[in-house]
Amino acid sequence: IGVPVWAGRKIFKKFNKPQYSRAKRNLLVALGIIGSVIASPIIAALAIGIGVPILLAYVYG
Repeated sequence: IGVPVWAGRKIFKKFNKPQYSRAKRNLLVALGIIGSVIASPIIAALAIGIGVPILLAYVYG
């Protein structure tokens, strides 16, 4: 939950300028949140898949 919220806030701050319409800004924020919702589990799985074996090898190896 934390990464999509963080990404949405960061994108909102970046595009919260008068040159961007409200609809365009909201669309960009929504796309950023959707992208981070898709990417977060993949990144977490990679971190666990790589980090846990290294940690176990360090502790028990």
